[in-house]
Amino acid sequence: MVIISGGALLIAAILILSVTTKKNAVASRTQQVEQELIELRVIVDEVNDLRDLKETLDQKMSVVDRLIIGRLCYARFLNRVAHILSDDQEIARRAWIVSLAFNQVRTMEERRVEKKNRKGEITTEIQRVPVVKLAVDLVGVVGGDTGATHLVGTLMESFGTDPIMSEYIENVELVYIRDAQSRILTLGKEFKLNLFLKKRDSTGA
Repeated sequence: MVIISGGALLIAAILILSVTTKKNAVASRTQQVEQELIELRVIVDEVNDLRDLKETLDQKMSVVDRLIIGRLCYARFLNRVAHILSDDQEIARRAWIVSLAFNQVRTMEERRVEKKNRKGEITTEIQRVPVVKLAVDLVGVVGGDTGATHLVGTLMESFGTDPIMSEYIENVELVYIRDAQSRILTLGKEFKLNLFLKKRDSTGA
């Protein structure tokens, strides 16, 4: 027969009371946290919705920025073309543009190509390969019966050496220069230039 003293019963009662109190406190805190989670879940859902909306707006803004920047860049480019055509007095007096358009031009480009010979040695050689580049086709006429070819050369040099145009173009090529075939212009030359554009990122063309 087991006899439990009064002291042991008192300790057991204290332990039961302590555990019960902690249990009730934990249960109360659990209910409080669950309520807070419910309230936070609403806030989290709202934050997620706002984050999704922000991402959508950022994407739209990026598209708008590219469009605006692209237009501004080409507006600056065209403004510089007009400046070059008017800066030289003789060019301004005798030359004018018939058309100006963007075009994809097939051309040849030199590239370094690595090759391995029979001995396994790697050699490098330069080859001309066909490429497609974006260019501005500039067609114009020069009036008068003297110095037209020289004037076109001066215009090409102006395009090639202008510091602002160098931001946009990498090369200028003469496609043709020939006697004017217009009924309006009986004396002079028609010419066509390709202004090869540099590759640009999203902040440009």
